[in-house]
Parts: sequence; structure tokens; C-alpha cells
Amino acid sequence: MARRKITAGSLIVAIVLTASLSSCANVASFKTGTLPVPPNSPVALAVTEALSHPGPYPKFADVPKIPADAPNAETARVAAASVQDGAAALQREIDGMPPIDPGAADAFSAQARSAFAGESAPDEGARARTEALARELRARATPPPALLK
Repeated sequence: MARRKITAGSLIVAIVLTASLSSCANVASFKTGTLPVPPNSPVALAVTEALSHPGPYPKFADVPKIPADAPNAETARVAAASVQDGAAALQREIDGMPPIDPGAADAFSAQARSAFAGESAPDEGARARTEALARELRARATPPPALLK
């Protein structure tokens, strides 16, 4: 007796088939109303009513007509081609970029710190102008004296 090998593809097909059959069984039991509805649920009455009176089924005449401004197949093909061309151009641009180096951020921050470390203190004229502006703003911020005491 020869042993039969099970391939990954046939295993996946078997799993998908089993899952779809079990979901069909659940949908069928829901449509027939055999699923239990908890009586203390706030929507129990509405669920029971909807299951006992499902309403009319839609007809093909209820399907809306195709809009007049809907693109035809050629217009859609051109639009899809332009999107694909744009995606290809973007991918070429990304491929042309240098690879990301995680240590580059550390090197950049070290370079920035060293560039600002040698900066001199502001001159005394700037300090005096800043102090004068601060005094003027403080004087303007003083509330007016009370008129009635």
C-alpha cells in the first residue's frame, strides 16, 4: 500500500473548503432563525420580528441604471495605465535613493551639536535692547488705576 503525500496546496484547499462550508451552515441557521437570541438582549424583539417577517426580495428592475457620466473601458484603462506609470516612476525614484543608515541620525545630531557649541554669546547691545523692550512691555501690562474707590 503506497502512502499518498499531501501537498501544501491541497491542505490549503481543504482548509478553505471546510471553513466555507461551516460558514454556509452558520448563515443558513441564522436565516432560518435557529440561532438562539438572548431574551434579555435589547434588540431581541427586533431580531425576532425581522426573522419572522423578512420583507420583499429585491428585483432586477431595482438595480440602478449605469450613470451617464461613468467612464468607458478605454478611459478606465488609460487612467489605470497612468497610475501604474506613476507608481513605476515613484519606485524608480525610491530605488535611486541611498539606503537608510540608522547611525546617520546620531552622526547628524553630533555634527549639529558641535556646530552650535562654538557659537559666541550675544553682544551687549542686543542684551540691552532686549531688556529695554521687556521694561516697556511690563509698563504697558500694568493695569490702570481704579477710578472709583
